Amino acid sequence: MHRIILGCLLLLSIAGWSQEEKSFKDRLYFNGGLQAGFSNSLFVIGASPSVGYMWTEKLSTGLGISFIYYSLNSPAGKYQTSIYGGNAFTRYLFFDNFFAQTEYHMVNSDVPVYDTSTQSLQIKRSWIPMWYVGGGYRAPLGGRAFATITVLYDLIDNRYSPYSNPTIRGGISFGF
Repeated sequence: MHRIILGCLLLLSIAGWSQEEKSFKDRLYFNGGLQAGFSNSLFVIGASPSVGYMWTEKLSTGLGISFIYYSLNSPAGKYQTSIYGGNAFTRYLFFDNFFAQTEYHMVNSDVPVYDTSTQSLQIKRSWIPMWYVGGGYRAPLGGRAFATITVLYDLIDNRYSPYSNPTIRGGISFGF
């Protein structure tokens, strides 16, 4: 699966080689998303920076990382965990500020596993794959800065995914 996705990203990027030359720096853009949630018993904080490369005026690919810290106080006790991972994405810009996006994302998270020897539920760390497709809108903020909102649907829809389906993201992009 990883080879298929990377192959698609490579094939999509070849189309950009015949375009007008821009400097490497002018083709880069940066995205950032922050998460925060607070209540009497819940605390969540996270960040998801990424960097993209514009092969053409409309087509770009990139890489990102994500980290979320999660803490819950309940009558049953305190539960703390972190979720971390990385992604590779492709975006295609159309109709001025709308874009289509596909993304392969892997996260490491707690997963419940039934232990037959103790006949109890155990929590283990596991890598969870997600393959998103969807689109979004970018609102110009001035210069090369944009606010973005993206709606993505996970085609794999792994039952242990820590994210809901669809996933809605908001963030800031510089250079996209």
